[in-house]
Amino acid sequence: MNRWTLTDEAKAQIPEWNERWIKTIMSTEPIDFEKTSFAVRGMCRAANLPEPRIVHVLSPMMAAIVGACAGAYWNYRSATDASTDDSTAASTDARTAASTDDSTRASTAASTDARTAASTYASTRASTRASTRASTYASTRASTRASTRASTYASTRDSTDARTDDSTRASTYASTRDSTYARTDASTDDSTAASTDDSTDARTDDSEVARVMWMAAISVVNEKAGVDLTKSAESLLRRWYDFYNGGSEWASWCCYLSFVRDVIGWSHPSHENYAHYENAAIYGGPRYMHRAFVLLSERAAERHTEDNVLHCEIGPAISWHCGTTGWYIHGVRVDEQIVMRPESQTIEQIKSESNEEVRRVRIDRFGWERFITESGATLRHKRRNERDQQFEQLFVLDDGTQRIKLVDPSTGRKYFLGVPREIDTCQGAQDFISHNLDQYATHRS
Repeated sequence: MNRWTLTDEAKAQIPEWNERWIKTIMSTEPIDFEKTSFAVRGMCRAANLPEPRIVHVLSPMMAAIVGACAGAYWNYRSATDASTDDSTAASTDARTAASTDDSTRASTAASTDARTAASTYASTRASTRASTRASTYASTRASTRASTRASTYASTRDSTDARTDDSTRASTYASTRDSTYARTDASTDDSTAASTDDSTDARTDDSEVARVMWMAAISVVNEKAGVDLTKSAESLLRRWYDFYNGGSEWASWCCYLSFVRDVIGWSHPSHENYAHYENAAIYGGPRYMHRAFVLLSERAAERHTEDNVLHCEIGPAISWHCGTTGWYIHGVRVDEQIVMRPESQTIEQIKSESNEEVRRVRIDRFGWERFITESGATLRHKRRNERDQQFEQLFVLDDGTQRIKLVDPSTGRKYFLGVPREIDTCQGAQDFISHNLDQYATHRS
């Protein structure tokens, strides 16, 4: 297949195109429920799927919880009515829709109650947090993790991928990827790398809100079913990603496809169906898509970024209308302690951190010099660098990685730079740094 080459005119439009879609991805404006609903129905028609019941929810977390509970009810009623006629099946769909609405209302009320309780709690927690955090955080995090897994990829894939994406990709992907995808999709992808799936997956920093929502939603469903569907709902929660689509937060793919269509000028019959998916990203936020119902989530209520990744050093980087939040440092998901009370971390916490990126952020926030001193790092080599007029020390950390400590003589700033394990002298570390300036991170304390 012949490859297309972008014209200079098309290349010149890439920055503006990226910014346009990044604005959509980062938006905290309320969704347009009517336009998003219309787009979702269009996707279902394109995939020859029945029109679903569409319900508005406050957050991806609420969509996951309500979706799993309502899905468990739908599965139960479908199995119960498997031997009945179509009219019974239709009534089952109606009951499921009612259950979804009731679960949503219950969760909305519960999240409001939880937020009120949280604000009250904030006024007193300073005096009690130290004594209660260890026991309550572990229990609420565990229960919330069990109750936050569920949302829309499978249904969306059925309604868009098979009908639009495959045909478009076959005709254009190979010929345009090199010239546009790297410039458009990649840059918008970077802008939301931290803020998409994580918004639903174990958003436990305000786990009390999620726990209360879960209890409200499962109670409604169990009451309607007359049986305990908790295990079935929990199973769906663990598979939240099968039902999830990021909507506006996954718009980097739309950035690429729309660029090919609108700027390059390539057209294809599949664009008619794809337009529904694109509009759902433009006008709506994340969504949970079940074959019987779709839950449309509001976009984030607040989002703080740096270089287009989630980042905030004084509070949550992202918050949702239900009261759940996410804590991020330079795009890395962390917990409230790392952001708000980094000095309270223990050496044991840092050493036991299994996620390399989180460990690095932990130490950054804790302070590299303090960590090296308190963790018992081994001094491998030291010298006085006469050329740069600075004293250098090469340390081996507890995990076997190495850092060279440099002190800028003019500013007094201290830098702790990572170097390969096989380097055994400060000179070797300096040589490596000089030849790999774009491959290591600078850490200051």
